[in-house]
Amino acid sequence: MNILMFTSRYGEGYGMGYSAYKEAEALRKGGHSVSVVHCDHRATRYNYPGIQFHYLPLPTPPGLGILIFSLRLWRMCKLIDVDNFDVLYLQSLEFGLLRLRPHRHKIFYFARSTIKGTRAAQRRAGAHSLMQFVNDALLIFLENRCLQCASKIFVKSSVMKGELQKYYGVQSDKVRTISGGIDSREFYRMSPDEVRKRRVRWSVPRDSFVVLYAGRIVPQKGLRDLVVASSFLRLSINRYLLLIAGEVTDRTYKKQLDRIIASHGLQKSVRFLGHVDQREIAGLINIASCLASPSLYEPFGMINLQAALIGKPVILTGATGALDILSGLEHVYVVRPQAPQEIESAILRVANSPRETTTPLTTGQLSWDHVATKIAEEFKAARSAPDGRGSLPHETR
Repeated sequence: MNILMFTSRYGEGYGMGYSAYKEAEALRKGGHSVSVVHCDHRATRYNYPGIQFHYLPLPTPPGLGILIFSLRLWRMCKLIDVDNFDVLYLQSLEFGLLRLRPHRHKIFYFARSTIKGTRAAQRRAGAHSLMQFVNDALLIFLENRCLQCASKIFVKSSVMKGELQKYYGVQSDKVRTISGGIDSREFYRMSPDEVRKRRVRWSVPRDSFVVLYAGRIVPQKGLRDLVVASSFLRLSINRYLLLIAGEVTDRTYKKQLDRIIASHGLQKSVRFLGHVDQREIAGLINIASCLASPSLYEPFGMINLQAALIGKPVILTGATGALDILSGLEHVYVVRPQAPQEIESAILRVANSPRETTTPLTTGQLSWDHVATKIAEEFKAARSAPDGRGSLPHETR
């Protein structure tokens, strides 16, 4: 099949960007022709033989930026001639700006999250603004277009499937749950010498008890609750250190975290690493004593699977979609969202248990090759359906 993927992120990011890159590579290895339209200037680090890349920068500010992006997208569709593709695979709601109309191709949408679900979580975290409310009207419109025009919608968890039904009324027979994958060549338990080098790389003392958080710095990720829990944990655990790996996408929220850190005297116990290259995440997991993901909203949470594969204890909330896979496994601790005391108790349990754990996950059906096979099967099934038609982004003539 000739597949055209549209994604805002590619390669970078611990969720969609990484997933898009792995899916594209696995589909190409499976014998399909793959082209990727992306908005990530860092994607050149993830070039793969046989995959065609087309860079489409995502401009700001939102209002004027949307208009500029729409024009660039229209030109890109003309340049690459979308009529030459059998399948169009949308991974970002921004591509709802494409002109959608019936055609011979099928269109698929990967719903990694929803605007309505994200905003509901942000309101619970006490974060909202008038400007955000105005922008959301357009984003929800674009999201609805992607959902309505897709032949099939892919989600990674039952949490996300339920969210589409709750907020958008999507029928369950239109949704396919295909879990995210794991690459055991990248995520493995490193040798003591490799771990030592990673500790030197990140200036982490050998005898530190390290809690790792990896994700965006935004309210719905629940990082505030982890920082509050750390104010007590540093008094209970010798050489306690919280490492925070992630891009700051909400500066107001980051300032709130800085104030909490300063007021509790946590400057030496909490360290922001900023954006960490995806290829270095496995090293950070290996030097960590555990991973903490206290999200209020997490439709999947791939980082949790990666940590579990390496054999690290994982602390997450019941809002996490990855529990479809991790639930019931040893060294997985489930806490309620916005419950710092429960986070504290879970981390203390880890601290009072042996540091090394056995690997509770095997790749099997979680390999990216298996994920790509499932996706390709859905593409083929939709293309061979009796109606033989779908909806296609198509330029105005």
